[in-house]
Amino acid sequence: MPYKNLPLVYLKKLKGYFATFRTLGEDNSVILSFNEVSSPEKWSFEYIDKEIGDGFTFRVNAFEYRESDQEVFAMVEYTPADDNQVKGIKNKARIKDVVILFDKWLKLVKEYNEVELTAQDSIRNYYQNLYTANFEILDSDSDNLPFDLERQLLIENFAVLCIDALKREKEQDEELIQDAIEIRDTVQNSTKKDIIIKISKFFAKVAQKSLPLLKEIATEAKKTIFKKAIEFGFKEIHELLASGYQLLN
Repeated sequence: MPYKNLPLVYLKKLKGYFATFRTLGEDNSVILSFNEVSSPEKWSFEYIDKEIGDGFTFRVNAFEYRESDQEVFAMVEYTPADDNQVKGIKNKARIKDVVILFDKWLKLVKEYNEVELTAQDSIRNYYQNLYTANFEILDSDSDNLPFDLERQLLIENFAVLCIDALKREKEQDEELIQDAIEIRDTVQNSTKKDIIIKISKFFAKVAQKSLPLLKEIATEAKKTIFKKAIEFGFKEIHELLASGYQLLN
C-alpha cells in the first residue's frame, strides 16, 4: 500500500486539507484556474487568476510534517505579495494558515480586476455587470448543481458555434476562443451559477470587442440555449440585447 512510510497522523491531516484546497479551486472557478499535481509523496496546488493570465498565482507545495508538535508545514508562494508590492513572496507556513493567506490573496486579485482607470476598463465592467444581472437563473439549486444533460448539451453546442464564429474572424481573438472552449469543456462539472457567470463574462468581452460579432454570437445563442429561455429561467436574450443596443432589430 502507498504512503506506509509516512505517519498516519500526517496523512489524515493532508487528506483534510487537500480536500479544502480542491474546494477552493471549485468555488472560485469563475475567476481562477486550478491545477493539482501529484507524484509519490509530492503534491502541488496552484491557482491562477484568469483575468491577468499566469502572472497572478497562488501555489502550495513542499509539504513537511514535524513530529515534535504534529504540525504540517507547506511552502506557499503567491503574487502579488500585498497591496503595496506586485512582486511575489515565498514562505514556509503552517498548513492551517494557508486558507487565510489564500483569502487575502484572492481579495487582492478581485480588487485588481475591478480597477477602472480608463474608459475601456469602465466599458468592460459595464458589459460584464449588465450580462451578469440579465442572465438571471431562477433555479433554487443553482449554487450547488450543474445543468441537466439536455441543457448541458445545448450549452456545449452554443460554445462550439461560438468557437467556429470566432475562428472565422480575420483577426482571431485567442482569449475569447479559450473562454468559449472553457464553457464547452466545464459545463458538465460546473454549477449552474458558475456557467451563467462564465457565459456572462464571455458576452461582455464579445460586446467590448465588436458589436457585429456580438450580434452573430447572440443569434447563435437564440438558436441554441435561449430557445428554451423559460425552461432555463433566463431572461429572453432578444429583450436583453434589444433594450440595451437594439442589435437584433
